[in-house]
Amino acid sequence: MKILDEQFLANPGLWEHLVSIPDLKIVLLRRPKMLHSLRSKRQAETTGVWQVVMTVSEPQPAPVVRLELDECLRYFSAVTTFIADVRVAFSSRIHEVTYEDLCDRSADTLTGICRFLEVPPHSEFASVLRRQETRSPSDVIVGYDELIDQLQRTQWGDPNTRPPGVEQPW
Repeated sequence: MKILDEQFLANPGLWEHLVSIPDLKIVLLRRPKMLHSLRSKRQAETTGVWQVVMTVSEPQPAPVVRLELDECLRYFSAVTTFIADVRVAFSSRIHEVTYEDLCDRSADTLTGICRFLEVPPHSEFASVLRRQETRSPSDVIVGYDELIDQLQRTQWGDPNTRPPGVEQPW
């Protein structure tokens, strides 16, 4: 099952319930470049398209978006806190995967997930999903350069003030 961090807010008790399941294993899909994640989320909310399946025809380009500094800061903090909470709650029952590895090295990544889940891998892994957005962030986020300039002046722009283990989020 796929659970987004917002769903815990909408479902009180869900977190405690999941933590109480002793054999539950968690595959944590994360995106180190959180700005890309927020951009993708905003595009999906706008279009209602949350995934793109490989087809013969090219999908319609997703709309450009405007992201505000305060929205980015709230999102980066929420994602960082959520990931830290998941790591603590499920420390020995977690397998982390990045979105980029799932897209770029899908067979190896899916084989690793199967090994973690202790299920036999499929004879041929081929993802039918593809990146919804292939354009450069500067082509998709209105005011991208100004936003990056603003972000550089926050805790997220300095590796010494970012939370431990967090990469630059853009």
